[in-house]
Amino acid sequence: MTDDPCASAYLQAILLSQEDDDKNLKWIIPGLLGCAPPEDAPDGELLIDLSSDDMKMLMQSRSGSHLLEVIVRVAPKTLGAEIWRRFFRDKLMSISKHPVANFVLQSVLGSSKDPAVIASAVSELSALFGTLLYENRAGVIAALLAACLRLKTNEKDCCKALARGVTFKLEKKNATAENGSEGGSRKGGKSQLARALLFLGNPAHGRCSVLGAAMMQTLAKYPADATIMFLESLCDTDPKSLLQAARDASGSHAIEAILNSRLVKTKHKQAISDLLVDNAVALAVSSGGSRVLEACYRETNNKNKKKIVELCSKREKDIVATRHGVVLFKRLGVKQFQNNANGWEKREEKSAAIRAEFEKEFGFRDDAKEVVEVPPPPSRKRKEDARIKKDQEEEHEGKKKSKKEKKEKKEKKEKKE
Repeated sequence: MTDDPCASAYLQAILLSQEDDDKNLKWIIPGLLGCAPPEDAPDGELLIDLSSDDMKMLMQSRSGSHLLEVIVRVAPKTLGAEIWRRFFRDKLMSISKHPVANFVLQSVLGSSKDPAVIASAVSELSALFGTLLYENRAGVIAALLAACLRLKTNEKDCCKALARGVTFKLEKKNATAENGSEGGSRKGGKSQLARALLFLGNPAHGRCSVLGAAMMQTLAKYPADATIMFLESLCDTDPKSLLQAARDASGSHAIEAILNSRLVKTKHKQAISDLLVDNAVALAVSSGGSRVLEACYRETNNKNKKKIVELCSKREKDIVATRHGVVLFKRLGVKQFQNNANGWEKREEKSAAIRAEFEKEFGFRDDAKEVVEVPPPPSRKRKEDARIKKDQEEEHEGKKKSKKEKKEKKEKKEKKE
């Protein structure tokens, strides 16, 4: 059944219906994998009868791999740890390079709640980042970056490994620069890390890589000291390439995420904004670029804000003709500038002063360590369990209360008699 596309989908639905029910999943999952552990089998020994070869075949099967992705996603913590220990640890090189099995590994990394598992994966895969990027297996790296961010573990190590991997790919593609004095990771004395990650092997005149841009968005949420190499490289990117990325459907999200991040230092945001200000109109007429332009406007100084508004004002007809043009003009305050330039300047100065005071008061500065994340809402099963528990407690309290009332009535009756 695991190899049949229809049966595999049916089994996946069964597993998803039992999500968060660790007691049932503890026995359902071994059964689906062909094991029949005894009832008294301890945790960590439920899959002792499952051979590595059978698991490898299932992992490399197109239908079986989809089932296995769901299994590792819903598996209880102890069973998930056993699956990692028996079938993934020390085998990540072959799994990450396989065209099908690498998706199972991505699912493991994406669902793991154990920092030890992620630390083990970083340790084992960090030396392979360059090979994975070169062989177009960047999905595993993207999943590992997201896992490190989610569990707040090994962030610096993962960023360093990514920088080495991108450098390896650049040097593999272009062993020496044209003048023969610099490697492929630098051009004109400037780092090419950020540009290489955004385009990730696509030609210079092509589009940004979806995976590369997604990884750059993830890096925007990392601590600034972990991503310093990529941020400085982005600040060193030539304006033409940065504009190309900012106008791209994928690249614009990455640039916008960096400009909007509270963890990225102000000097890096201003450097990126300075590179894009002269191309304000080109950004304004682009759907993705218009969002980047708004972010630049928020992060740059008053002089550059005025320049942005002036440039957009001169090309009002072209910008307003786009679907987003009217909204963009309203957010940038172009009409107010056209009606009263002096008043607009005073308003912006006052706004900047208020923002600086707010940041000083509430601590949203460059030295902010982390952003407090709102915990995810509890699952439906947990909500139901909580409601049942509450009902049981209320029922128990009611019984105690009724017994107490009966006892008091009995005592009163005895006193009267």
